[in-house]
Amino acid sequence: MTPLTAVIGTALVWAVVFALFVWAVRSRWMARWERGFFLQVAIALTGIALMSASVVGVWGYQAAGQMLDNELVVEMQDIGAIVENQVAAELDDIQHQLKNLGKSLADARDRGASIADLKERLSSAQSLDAQYLQLRLYNANGEAVWPRIHDELRARRMSEDTIDAVFQRNASRVFAYARSHGCTPGSR
Repeated sequence: MTPLTAVIGTALVWAVVFALFVWAVRSRWMARWERGFFLQVAIALTGIALMSASVVGVWGYQAAGQMLDNELVVEMQDIGAIVENQVAAELDDIQHQLKNLGKSLADARDRGASIADLKERLSSAQSLDAQYLQLRLYNANGEAVWPRIHDELRARRMSEDTIDAVFQRNASRVFAYARSHGCTPGSR
């Protein structure tokens, strides 16, 4: 409901009440009481006060609500832009770090580095920021192998800690399996 609609609706209600009051006065409905004229004047003065207060009150309430809504939208847009810029900067930084890690691991693998060396590099990266580290293994066809295995383990209701522990204990076997099946570590 717009402020104008609310004000017009309130004014129309008061116009109907005023028309009923005028009808009551013209038909001398209150003349049957000894103090009927006093009652008419009291009702008229009270009605004028209530009418003006309610019309201005409805208008003020609607206008204030609309202003608050507009301010809230503007503030949320500002907050959204700030958060979006921060998240984008963090994602760019994380993506840059992960690309460097992937290049480092791929270069080490190409040079024939041992599994222990690859595990050491991976564990040092995890110790820096394990929250953002992801490991993906791809087979020769370019299909992701590790996320699928992870999802299967989650479907068996294994917790993330258990999956991480299983992977850490068996990292050398995972890399050996990956090498023997044509899988390569990387990010796509």
